[in-house]
Formats: sequence, structure tokens, C-alpha cells
Amino acid sequence: MSKKLLSERLEKRSLKATAEDCIMDLRLLQEKYPNSDISRNFYRCNGSFADSIWSRHFGTFHEFRRQSELVLTRHQHKMEQDIAKHAAFDHYKKFFELEVLPYHNKHEKKFKPGNLKNIMVCSDLHDLDINLFCWSVFVDTAVRMQPDIIIFNGDIFDLYEFSNFEKDPREVKIKERFAFVKNLFKEIRIACPNAQIDFIMGNHEFRLLRHIADRSPNLRVLLSDVMDIGFAELI
Repeated sequence: MSKKLLSERLEKRSLKATAEDCIMDLRLLQEKYPNSDISRNFYRCNGSFADSIWSRHFGTFHEFRRQSELVLTRHQHKMEQDIAKHAAFDHYKKFFELEVLPYHNKHEKKFKPGNLKNIMVCSDLHDLDINLFCWSVFVDTAVRMQPDIIIFNGDIFDLYEFSNFEKDPREVKIKERFAFVKNLFKEIRIACPNAQIDFIMGNHEFRLLRHIADRSPNLRVLLSDVMDIGFAELI
């Protein structure tokens, strides 16, 4: 006989049971088994009320547990998520300030503010997913214009392997992506040898920053102190 059918025995189908009765029963059960996670099946075997009784008051077992204060309320859960989100932001901001900001204005700019400049802007190449025709048009235009400044305005890398999406291990091409982008930079530098080239991080570059920032202290020592490799050296 299934656990669900067992929970529907007549002695558990007290139609007069209130929501408070169910909550009290679940709390007592948790006190009796303090080291157990009171799941739906656990309650079916050990609780006093059938599924049809508590579900009439709470709908789902998770809501039953929530109103019994065995799990966080929605407000409490959202509060924890908000705190975690901002704590993570502080963590990545600190890493950004240590490893990325020092490269801001590191190289002397040839063009002083206020002068009239020709500027070309390129964004969202997404490394191996690039539209090669659009890139060739950009390079040809740069050759003709010889702009003073070229701005790579984010998402030059795609870095699919560092995303939160489900990944096919057969499609991992980390080495190829970095080599491809380096060739793009080389091509534009050859095309415009005198241009100032600025690179602004996008959310896809941030994927890599997030993973490097989360590395273990030992890995940080190996990469930064032993091999002298940081976020800036990678991109």
C-alpha cells in the first residue's frame, strides 16, 4: 500500500481539524525528531493528519512547513537572497578594484581631452560566434578612417563555458576562444597602428571575472604570485 493511501486512513481524516491543529502536529513531530527533515512522506507515516486534511488548508506541503515556521517565509527567504546578492557584489567589486582598476589609465593616452577625435566603437562580437562579414566591414572601415580611438564596448568574448547555462562538455572551446580574440586584437592593431584602443568589460567578460574571483586562496597564489597571471593578463 502506498504512503499516500496510508495517510488517508480513517483515523487520519479528521474533517474538523483546523489549520492550527495541523501546524501544532507538525511542530510536535519536528520536536520529536529534531534531527530529521520532515518531508511529505515522513509526515504521511508519522503525522496525525491525512494529505487531504492539511492540503485543504495550505495547498502544498512546503507551504504547510512554512506556516509551521519550519522553513523561512517568502519574505525571509527574499531577504536572505538580497543579502547574499549584495554580499556577492561586494566580493566581486573588491576583486575588480584589485585586479582590473589598476589597468585603468595605466597606458598614457596620446590624445588629450578636448581635442576633436574620430572614434569607432565595436561591441558584442562574442568570440567564436562572431559575424565575420560584419567584422570585415569594421576592419575595412577602420583602415580607411584611421580613427584616433577604437573602443571595444563589451562582450568581445562570449565565454560560454563560464556561463550559468547547461553546457555540453563536447563544446568546450576555452583555448580557441582566447586565441580567436587575440587574433582580432592583432588584426585591428595592424589595421590602425596609431589608434588608441580601449576595452570596456561587458557582462560576458564579467563571467570570467566572477570565476577567477571565486578561486581558492591556493589557486590565487599559484596564478597571481607564481605564474603572474591575473584577470587583465587573460583578456
